[in-house]
Amino acid sequence: MQPEEPRWHEAPPGFPSEPEGGIDDQGRLTYTWRNPASDGTRQYQFGASFPRQYVQESAIVTGSAPTGTGSASVIAGFLGSLSSFIVPLICFGGIAGLIIWGVTSGRRR
Repeated sequence: MQPEEPRWHEAPPGFPSEPEGGIDDQGRLTYTWRNPASDGTRQYQFGASFPRQYVQESAIVTGSAPTGTGSASVIAGFLGSLSSFIVPLICFGGIAGLIIWGVTSGRRR
């Protein structure tokens, strides 16, 4: 495969529009997007397309590809962010509640 044959698709916000291209130690073409602001805890989706002659027939899917910018994607991202905030809050709140309950029930005796 020649470096100009594969194509990449739009990168998520915060990433450069064009990836760093390279060849790995086995002669395969690689694309790398780097986002210095990312802490590595969030999942991002990227897309690439390759010429049909390099892809097994059973792996070829035709039709429109999802863009990841629809309302379902936005809602899923919001819920993921919300749950990563609420779960620790509930845990710490539960521990604080147990401590307060223990102190007040000890005073009643």
